[in-house]
Amino acid sequence: MPVWNSLSACRFHILLLSHHVPYLMQIIQGLIKKILTQRIKIVIKLIIGFSLLSYLFIKLDIELTTELLLKINPWIFLLSFALALSRNIFGSFRWKILLNSKNYNPSILSLTKYYFIGIYFNFFLPTVIGGDIARGYCLHSHGVRKKDIISSIIIERVMGIVVLVFLSLFSLSLSFNLINNQTKIMVITLGIFSIILLFFYKKADVFLRKILPYVIISKLHWVNNLIQNTKDYGKTPDVLIYCFLFTILFQIFGVFSTYLISSSLGYSIKFIYFLMLLPIVWIISMIPISINGLGVREGAFILLFTKIGMTKEMAMAISILVLLQAVAQGVIGGILFILRRII
Repeated sequence: MPVWNSLSACRFHILLLSHHVPYLMQIIQGLIKKILTQRIKIVIKLIIGFSLLSYLFIKLDIELTTELLLKINPWIFLLSFALALSRNIFGSFRWKILLNSKNYNPSILSLTKYYFIGIYFNFFLPTVIGGDIARGYCLHSHGVRKKDIISSIIIERVMGIVVLVFLSLFSLSLSFNLINNQTKIMVITLGIFSIILLFFYKKADVFLRKILPYVIISKLHWVNNLIQNTKDYGKTPDVLIYCFLFTILFQIFGVFSTYLISSSLGYSIKFIYFLMLLPIVWIISMIPISINGLGVREGAFILLFTKIGMTKEMAMAISILVLLQAVAQGVIGGILFILRRII
């Protein structure tokens, strides 16, 4: 009898396993497909980024670009890097203000650390908000709800674009007679696009209800809840004002850091040109066709700054040093990510 019972049990488990194997295989195949798809996307974006860079280098005098880089003033460059690092502190204060309004109280030190970790992951995750996902994940591990993290990051992103457009249009108004018509059209077009974006943000939930059937809306209730949670910040104007002010500091420090890079190479140019054109470069670099805007950012920088008389070689030299600083910040973020359980 015991032998018979064992055989019956074995047979039962084999039948059970044979019943579930197809489902298990489907799950495994789905996971493998998802991983491969993500990896293929990353590879494609890397190819696009390096292809764009290669094309730009073909169009340049590489010897002249190298000569410009070798003339760098290291002290001005280090000052520029210090400003680039300090941007993350201003970003952390902005993020803390938003989270405080939702009754969370993370430390500035922790949020700054997550900002650096986000920069690190920007070089690996295949989306334009890869770094935001990484720093949001770090914060979530400390008990902050997902919807509050996502809504705070959305506000940061929207506010960032608003301030970039504001700085660009403000600079355009101060230097209207100094630039050509093509550059004016670019800046004004950017402003119109951003106003449309802001209108959509304000009316997003109404827009979704109008264009989507009720059945779909009911299944996407979490999207509507997220939009509502984001719009709740509008009920606290003081939070948005402080957030706006810190965003201005965040963006101006970034612009001034890049301006100092040009100064470190001995290039003399009015600061207002950087204040007007660099926001456009940053917005263009958000187009998610390469990893962390690689190639797109450099191409946009060369395209816009050559319009005001800068040589292609100087524009590329500045772009290379900006990329070098971003990589250095990413290395800091990588170290902090490895040591995140200790620090």
